Amino acid sequence: MKKLFLVLTSFFLLFSVSCKNEKNSNVNIAVFIPGIMADSPTYDNLAKGVSAAVESFNANNENNKAELRILEAGTNQSEWSDKIISLAATQKYDVIISSNPSLPDLVEPILEQFPKQKFILLDATKENNPNIMTICYNQYEQSFLTGYIAGLMSKSHKIALVAAQEYPVMNNIILPYYQKGAASAVKGTSVDFRIVGNWYDAAKG
Repeated sequence: MKKLFLVLTSFFLLFSVSCKNEKNSNVNIAVFIPGIMADSPTYDNLAKGVSAAVESFNANNENNKAELRILEAGTNQSEWSDKIISLAATQKYDVIISSNPSLPDLVEPILEQFPKQKFILLDATKENNPNIMTICYNQYEQSFLTGYIAGLMSKSHKIALVAAQEYPVMNNIILPYYQKGAASAVKGTSVDFRIVGNWYDAAKG
């Protein structure tokens, strides 16, 4: 979340400079939680991180304030697009912040309807779109180390990777480097890769 905090600090700085001669000019931010905060430390920390940045900005600015809305979209992914559209349709939010690898493909078509909307998306990658800023973790190291540890712990030399869905980062980075990590730990370790089809019911895997 340090990267997000730095990005938001820069965003607030640019906003303050552009509005330094305007009193009572506010910046509006929406945090779109693609799930439920209580069920996800990642989303809970996302909300807390943005809230902390907003509080810090407001504490140091008398005339210009930041207003924040946090929307929990639930675990039904089929509803996410409509809920993001509802946020963008208000034309109120200077930036919508979220975190999920599947979101770039969801928000890009929305930008055709609302070309001025800006997004900051964590745990995602998207190039060549000025309206979408992505912040990606080091998935290579995370995946390799997770596979390595799983390989060391498995007595049968058989491990699994359960994913909510297939997407570029999963197919091109997480899975192959998880497999490489497992093979580096114990040669011949096999990986059973399964897709759940949603982001909340791991039992389906």
